[in-house]
This record gives sequence, structure tokens and C-alpha cells, in this order.
Amino acid sequence: MDGSVKTKTVTKENHKQRAYLNSVTSILDHVIKQVMGFVVSPIIVNGLGSTFYGVYQILLEMTGYADMADIQTAQVLKWTVAQKRGVASEEELRSEVTTALVLTLLILPFIFLIGGVLIWYAPILTNVNEEYYNMVRAASAIMIFSMVIYKLMDLFEAVLRGMNLGFKGMGARSMLMIFSGLLKIWVIYQGYGLIGISVVQVFIGVFTSLVFYWLVKKNIPWFGFGRTDMGKIRSYAKLSGWFMATMIFSMILFNSEKIILGYLVGPEMVTIYVLTLFASSAMGGLINAVISGVVPGIGNFFGKGEFEKILISKNLIQSIIWWFTFSIGTGILLFNQSFLNLWVGEGNYAGYLENLFILLIALQYIFFGAAGSFINVTLDLKTKVLLTGFSALISIGLAFLLVQDFEILGLCVSVLAGRMVLTFGFPLILKKKINDQSSFFTMENIRPLLITSIALIAASYLQELVMVNSWLGLISWGALTVAVLMPLFWVLGFTHNQRRILLTNLSKIKIFKINDR
Repeated sequence: MDGSVKTKTVTKENHKQRAYLNSVTSILDHVIKQVMGFVVSPIIVNGLGSTFYGVYQILLEMTGYADMADIQTAQVLKWTVAQKRGVASEEELRSEVTTALVLTLLILPFIFLIGGVLIWYAPILTNVNEEYYNMVRAASAIMIFSMVIYKLMDLFEAVLRGMNLGFKGMGARSMLMIFSGLLKIWVIYQGYGLIGISVVQVFIGVFTSLVFYWLVKKNIPWFGFGRTDMGKIRSYAKLSGWFMATMIFSMILFNSEKIILGYLVGPEMVTIYVLTLFASSAMGGLINAVISGVVPGIGNFFGKGEFEKILISKNLIQSIIWWFTFSIGTGILLFNQSFLNLWVGEGNYAGYLENLFILLIALQYIFFGAAGSFINVTLDLKTKVLLTGFSALISIGLAFLLVQDFEILGLCVSVLAGRMVLTFGFPLILKKKINDQSSFFTMENIRPLLITSIALIAASYLQELVMVNSWLGLISWGALTVAVLMPLFWVLGFTHNQRRILLTNLSKIKIFKINDR
């Protein structure tokens, strides 16, 4: 037998250090993304105008629907490698890469087919005048082509993250985002408009794929392409089918707000919604960056059936989510209007009640999204798919009933109501997967929920009284608010046992150590 087949990929991992480094990488990428969005978005709004900025946001969301034909081979590859990396041979792992690549190539014609339909109807969905039909269709076509290019990059990144080595790309994606932002500013100032911004995405997609290929080749010695067969491809396609179904329903559930709002009300309202959402989205992205750094390492625990360690990790993540939610979420409610007035000018704030509901949507997504990430690692997605589909049906149905009369508020209510299915359903699925027999009604769960609810209710009343008129004042008051609220929640929101567990785990992380040993 070939020696390469016998070679195992088992290496001793420092799970906490790798989780920390992966999280730092994700947080760095997220911070750079938000900073570039903060700098670039007002320039794009001014360059395109409020209407076409809304069109741009709708096209970004709509382009993702061409992904409905994608059977999510990159996701299957990531979680398969995450489960098998400690027990499979190098040849087996190379075979997984080849199988994923073959399936990706097979589904490209279907992506182009759906993309063609979306391109044709893009002007209607964006609600533009007939004179702009050709421009909107051209921009949509370019964006869909860029999405196809990113499919290749997804495979390389899937291997890196599946091996729990996402931190090896620390700074790479951040530099690419900075480069992309600068290019967008340049094309706006050159007057290339919507088409120019779309072309930037193609260029960055090609460059990103090359960078991640180099990162994988450099850091994963076994990476390459092995043998596959029809049996493995069929098995992969079946598993990919569940990921595809999850993605389709998730696309409908999470990527429909802007399209529905633009179609029923108009692209100008989409601009207001997107800008008001910016701060809440930034907070959600920050917390998800921490989660995404931890979950790939947990795949190894699932592979070995070490459910007690998974439960500890889940509880630790939930504690961190509550801590950030209380501290940052309260600040967003208080200062979001001041932030928007300083950032893009008055007239772009959705309203006080809308601000609260948008924040609640972000918080809701963080909690059930964390549970959903754990479920993905199990590679058993049937119940998750059914719940996501049911949730999407409720959200879309309510949106068409409420949005025309209540605009952004109606959209928020429909989203919150529909996603309640996942808010309760995903944690129940996960409890069953890891044999968690504990009750939800414990002090560790009730206490942070109660304290956070009180803080958000108080902030929702006080937000009308808060108005800061300078960047220095906003940064100072915002930093002071978070600095006060974080230790306050440490005392009031956590039980003694939760504080002990957090301190124990945080003390094992070497903050300034940039390798995983």
C-alpha cells in the first residue's frame, strides 16, 4: 500500500490558542470591513445618489440568489475536513478536495442559468426607470460573474478553516478589503458609477482566489488533488444537497429584506434601512467573528464524540454573546441616530422604534446562528433545513402583508416573527445532538436574559433624549458607555460559576503568541 495512504494528519492541537487566533483573524477582518464600509459608503452614496445606492444594495443581495443552484460543496468540504482531519489519511483528504472541485464545476451551468433569469428581471426588482434597464442588467451580470469566481476561493478557504488554520491568513483578507475599498473610491471619483463598482468585485475576486490558493499551499503540506469516483461524488452530492437546501432557505430568509423593501416601497427606503442597520450589523459581525474562530476546532470533538467538551464550548460562547450584547447593543440604541447624522447626514435614520427592532433582529440572528454553526459540524441537517424553510415562509408571507403599510417597521416585525422558529428550534436540535439534558430555566440562562432585557428597554426609552453633535463627543461617550457596561454585566449578568469558567478559559490564552503551540 502507498505510504501516503497510511500517513495520518494527526497533530496535537492547542484548541484554545487556535480558537483565539482564528477569532482574532476574524475580528481583524471584520473591523477592517466595517472601517472600510464607514469610509467608503458615504462616498458611494454621494457618487451614486440615494436611489442608485439602494439599487446597488438590492443587486448585491439579489446576486446571491444565483447561488441557489450551488450545492454548497465548500461547506461540506470544510466540515468534512474539520471532522476527519485527526483520523483520516492525507490521500483521503485530497480525495475530498477533488470531489468538492468536481461538483463545483458541475453546478456552474445551473448557476449561470439562474443568474441569467435574475439579470433579466433585475431592473423590475430594483424598481428603476426604463432608461436604466440596460445599465442595471449589465451591473447585475458582472456581479454574478464575480460570485462565480469566488466559488474557487471558497474551496481553498474551506480547507484552511477545516484544518482549523484560518489564522494562517491573518491580515490577508484585511489587506484585500482595503485594496477593494480604495478601488471603489477611485472608480466613483472617475465617474464609472455602478458598472465600475461591479467590475471592482471581479478583479478582487480573482486576486483573492490566488492569495488563498497560495496560503493553503504554504500551510497545508498534504493539500492537492487525489482520486475520486462516482460513488464518492454521489455521496458528496447527497450531503451537499442538504447544505444546498439550507442555503436556499437561508438565502430567502436572510437575503430578502432589501429586495422586498425595494420592490414594495422603493430603493430610497432600502438606503435608509441599510444605513440604520450598519451599527447593529457591525456588532453582529464582531460577535460572529469570535464564533467562527471557535467552531471549526469543535468539529474535532464531534468526530471523537466528546460531547461534554462541546457543551462547555457552547456555554462559553453564549456567555460571550450576552456580554457583548449588553455592552455594545445598549450603546447602539443610545447613539445610532447621532452616528448616522454625523456619518451621512440627517434624513437617513429609520426611527427610534425601527432602531430597536433592527437591533433585536441582529441579536436574534447571533443567538440562533451560533447554534446553527454547531449543527453544521454534525453534518446532519435535515431538521435544520425544515425549520429554516418554515421560518422563511412565515417571514416572507408576513412581509408582503406588512411592508407596504408599515415600511421598515413592518419588515422588522415580519423578520422577527418568522425567525422565532429558529430562535427556539436550533437550540433544541443542538441539545439533542450533544445529549444535553440540562433545563433552560437555570440561573445561568435566565440571569443574563433578564439583565440584558432591562438594559435594552431602558436604552430604547432614553435614545430619544440622546444627541451628540461631534465625532469626538460620540467616540468619547460611546467608549465610556461600553467601558461602564462591560464590568457592570460581569457583576450583574453572570453567575459566580460563569465568571469562574470564563476566567479559567481566558487565562489559558496567550494573547501575544501568534502561533498555535
